Amino acid sequence: MAANITDLLSRAYVDPGFFTLMGKTAPEDINWVDAETLRKLNVLNRERVYQENDFNLNDGRMSLVMSSVGMFGIHRLTASCENGTLAFLSETGVSEARTALTADMSGEQIASEFEFRILAQGYRTPPAKHLTQGYEEDFVFSSFSLDEITLSALSTAQTMDVRLVRENGLFLGSKFDLRDGRLSELISDCSGIVGQHPSILGGKPDNEESLSPVYAASYLLAVSEASPKSPVAQGDLTLEEEALARYLRYLEEWSLPNAEALTAMEAFYFPELYFYGKTLSREELMDEKRTFAERWPVRQYTAQPEGMEIRCLESGCLVAAFVNWEAFSPERNKSASGVAWYGLGFDARTGLIVLEDGKSQKR
Repeated sequence: MAANITDLLSRAYVDPGFFTLMGKTAPEDINWVDAETLRKLNVLNRERVYQENDFNLNDGRMSLVMSSVGMFGIHRLTASCENGTLAFLSETGVSEARTALTADMSGEQIASEFEFRILAQGYRTPPAKHLTQGYEEDFVFSSFSLDEITLSALSTAQTMDVRLVRENGLFLGSKFDLRDGRLSELISDCSGIVGQHPSILGGKPDNEESLSPVYAASYLLAVSEASPKSPVAQGDLTLEEEALARYLRYLEEWSLPNAEALTAMEAFYFPELYFYGKTLSREELMDEKRTFAERWPVRQYTAQPEGMEIRCLESGCLVAAFVNWEAFSPERNKSASGVAWYGLGFDARTGLIVLEDGKSQKR
């Protein structure tokens, strides 16, 4: 049984040490595991929910199909070897952001609107060769090949990012985990290229990959209906500082007693916003807030200072962090607590919230 569990954890890219940690706790006890430990063991992974890598053999051609299922759809990357040459096909799901990203654009327009970009362990690679793109049924298809130095870097890289990047910096795409060595094996067997560390590509690793795959789709959708605005910070604060202050103030005021908290919440939100995957009016959102507040009248939300991520563009700012939360109902004598990866998107002109999204883990 233990071997089956550790094998399952390994296939999910979770450190088997998590099972060892579980085994140290008696069945009748509760072991409180902090978020940092869960991150080190790869239990908390906000960039990718699930990934599966499989080899296929079809008509003498060997292919590796990597499928990543994330919060905003399915992304696939296929690497195929034929006659000593590697060819790639990327399928980027854009179903949750279709309105914001594509509108009435044709496949050719999508190709010109978004820059196709590959990263090897965070290092940006030279442009893909023989790139052709199209759009069909909520997927952007990109077929391409890569030069030898990029293949060499990917042979030793732990991750590979495939992105569609807009001029403003926001992107859609996925981070593929390469630690099982299958892509490296395919590159070596197909082309004989010797692997080199991704730093051979030059430059500095891109540190923005953790935020955008989770929130870019919904954030783009939330701000797409508003016209471009001129962001103006308040007083001497930068846009990032102002957005962070709003984020922390929001958590503080949502932790107040119900009467004060609900009054404060109504002043925080845009007339219409994107809320956990659906569009709501402010009135509809407040109905949900009241229901939650009545069920849990005592609440406390505190952002963890490490790992906060802030991104400001022309249309607004996005702030995300791990938040420790506690809730209590004196009437029901019930309590709950946990940690949530929680993001708020603020409109640049008004400072009001246009996006609320996240994922919670109960203790």
